[in-house]
Amino acid sequence: MKTLGFGNYAIGVFTEFESTPWKNDPSKFNHHIIISQEYQDRYGNPQTEVLRIEVMQDDVQAVGSQVTQLRRKQVVCPIRFEMKKFNDRSWMSVSLPRQGLVYPYETVIKTDSK
Repeated sequence: MKTLGFGNYAIGVFTEFESTPWKNDPSKFNHHIIISQEYQDRYGNPQTEVLRIEVMQDDVQAVGSQVTQLRRKQVVCPIRFEMKKFNDRSWMSVSLPRQGLVYPYETVIKTDSK
């Protein structure tokens, strides 16, 4: 069983790993993993929350090698929040810390099987 340290984590279903080319330079890419979690809203209607997590270029190969094993499985993923600014725009980015990995839920969270 893996031990989680202090910090923020996303828990959900590993949906996809995607690489999107930049609009102004198609030789460069933004890489994201997509984690989703289904829930019911206050009226009882099913909803899906989707979180796109940025993956640093240095970690693309390590995370990419996990895709086949983890797709459509419950996972735990360390995340960090960053405020970014470009020209007059700013936004909050959610990213995987450097050398961060995505872990299968059952290897991190112990559940009682009564």
